[in-house]
Amino acid sequence: MISRSTNPDSDAAPRVGVFLCRCGDGIEAVLDLSGLAEEAARMPGVVRVQVDAYPCAGRGLVSLKEAVKTHGIDRVVVAGCTPRTHRPGFRRVLKEMGIHPAGFEMVNLREHCAWAHRQGGPPVQEKARDLLRMGVARSLAWKPSDLSGKPVVRTAAVIGAGISGITAAGALAARGFHVFLLEKEDQAGGLLGKLGTLYPSGKDPAVQVQKKLAAIRRNPGVDLRTGTSIDRIERTHTGYRLYLESGGNGAEALDVSLVLLATGARPLAPSELAGWESPGVVSLLDLEGMLREGTLEARHVVMVLCAGARCDRRPYCARFCCMAAVKNARLLREHDPACAVTVLYRDLSVNCMNPRDIKDALSEGVRFVRFDPAVPPRPRGNAAVFRSADGTEDEISCDLVVPVTPMVPLDETRRLAGMIGLPADAHGFVVERQVKLKPEWPVIPGAAVAGSAHWPCSASEAARQAMEAAAGMARWLDEAADAPEAVRAAVDIRRCIGCGLCADVCPFNAAALTTVDNEQKAFIAAAACRGCGICSAGCPALAITLQNHTDAQLRAQIRALSADKGISAHER
Repeated sequence: MISRSTNPDSDAAPRVGVFLCRCGDGIEAVLDLSGLAEEAARMPGVVRVQVDAYPCAGRGLVSLKEAVKTHGIDRVVVAGCTPRTHRPGFRRVLKEMGIHPAGFEMVNLREHCAWAHRQGGPPVQEKARDLLRMGVARSLAWKPSDLSGKPVVRTAAVIGAGISGITAAGALAARGFHVFLLEKEDQAGGLLGKLGTLYPSGKDPAVQVQKKLAAIRRNPGVDLRTGTSIDRIERTHTGYRLYLESGGNGAEALDVSLVLLATGARPLAPSELAGWESPGVVSLLDLEGMLREGTLEARHVVMVLCAGARCDRRPYCARFCCMAAVKNARLLREHDPACAVTVLYRDLSVNCMNPRDIKDALSEGVRFVRFDPAVPPRPRGNAAVFRSADGTEDEISCDLVVPVTPMVPLDETRRLAGMIGLPADAHGFVVERQVKLKPEWPVIPGAAVAGSAHWPCSASEAARQAMEAAAGMARWLDEAADAPEAVRAAVDIRRCIGCGLCADVCPFNAAALTTVDNEQKAFIAAAACRGCGICSAGCPALAITLQNHTDAQLRAQIRALSADKGISAHER
């Protein structure tokens, strides 16, 4: 059912219903509600006035619904308690009845009058009357927006087909999305498929990745595209447009509602570390490959933790390096009990592992030696040279030196995040809205990040983040599509001069420029707009208006307040 108030083209006069709440005796003990009802009945546009004990529940709510139906009411003003707790419930009820939820206004007589001025008296009664007048005037000045409540297409792009991207694509498809899973490399699976063994299960990661990929390929809701790079990303009215390059077949434009960045990260190569160019140096990833293929032949292996990490250039801890080193040290001993394994460490983090694993490694013959972080270890010929924690210079002869390097972000991640509007930290990892209060919540609505593109993480953490991101994005899109009462900005292109200031200042990447009749004009992606009003306040042409918080509504409230007080209300 569509009421008059949901039709922007309707010429019918608004019909306002005013419902005053006694709130038990919390309001009526201070205010004369009968007098307020008489005042409201004389206000323009008001066709019904009622006083109930509790219009928000029970018989009061039933009476409100009956009055709306009987009198053809299309705008409702409730004068009672705080809108913070009760406005969502009233709007939900009106929406179920076919009334546009944004046509609801709530006047706070309890906190602003009855509780603030318990002494009562004519001045308090006059304040309540003014608040009620302003509420009715605001309701009359409201005009429905054709931007609100538009259906959105449930499509999503997941960039990166590693463990986090694969997991997110499956989760979004299970929620009814058509998902484009985009992978730059020719093979999907990411870094996980190159590992030798998963911790702590001991399973073959390549087998696990192939199982997940097989399920993705069978899923009709997922379109997996490998060998596909992204040239650029633009904001659109309904989400994002991705311009793809695939196998020299030319550019393709892909429109989606959501974008999830799961590009991962890469391990820092030993060749990128000064002084680690020795032929006896292999990366931890290479070591895992040797163990997997059974080609490792070494009598003594030295692993160096924090190689290239926790230094001036990369001050962060990569979190799961210690776990990876301990895992491979134990696998080395299992592969060849005669092979000596030494782990040089500055300290050991148990972020991603059980502390018992270190004890088990010790019992299995793995040697742990602490070094002085002021003088990090380095390779020299067939040996690792370091300063021990007690300050003495030491040297360990070995066949292989394995620097355990941190994960570093991809340049591609920073580039794509910038086009989407997601901020990156000084290292290049994509950051969340508030690391303590809202971990893993993105700054930009409609976009999210998961896996090591966010921060170095284990495979299980990457999968968990992907599930959380998929659930959060799906919930956000459903709420955005089902919230016509939301405060959003809208552009009057007749006034817009195409300066682009709104796009520069919008903190949510909701404002952008497009071409209309060969002219640059601004537009607002309604689903991404959070109603902060920065674009509206900054627009030099006054072309942007906040829906449901318009200048016309504000002026109507001012006129209602000043009508009988001898105050001249100047138009803007």
